[in-house]
Amino acid sequence: MENTQDLTAGIITVVHTFGRDLSFNPHVHVLMSEGGLDKEANWLGIYFLPYSKLRKQWQYYLLTELRKHLPETKDMSRLIV
Repeated sequence: MENTQDLTAGIITVVHTFGRDLSFNPHVHVLMSEGGLDKEANWLGIYFLPYSKLRKQWQYYLLTELRKHLPETKDMSRLIV
C-alpha cells in the first residue's frame, strides 16, 4: 500500500440548522473523496475509510473549536456535551 499520509483530500461540509420538519436540529453533513492528490498531483485512491474513527475525530475537533469560541453558559453546556 502506498503512503497516504501526505494526501490532499477533497472535503465538503454543510451545516444544517433544521431537520426535515423545519424544527431546530443543528447537524453537519460531510462529503469526502475516497483518496486524494499527492505532492506531484497524482491521484491515489483509498479503498478503506475507518468511518467510526473519522466520525469521532470530527466530533472532537468540531466541539473543541465550538467550546473555544462560544460563551460558557448553562444552555451552551447542555448543547455541547
